[in-house]
Amino acid sequence: MIDVLSLGDGSLDYERFLIVAELEDRIRDGTIDPANVTEEIALWSAIDAYGKRKAFGHVAVRYLGDEPL
Repeated sequence: MIDVLSLGDGSLDYERFLIVAELEDRIRDGTIDPANVTEEIALWSAIDAYGKRKAFGHVAVRYLGDEPL
């Protein structure tokens, strides 16, 4: 399925990398901490007025849910 959907494509890998790097920076600087991680997950999971979620929001949600803060 990964091949069928081209999920291993380099540009997708890079986008996922950028999301994780942003989250790690925000965790390091204290912008995201144990007290507000649930709110941050909700922001990344939110659906906008057009019925869309943030691009690669699923990556952020998974990372924040798995990463011990």
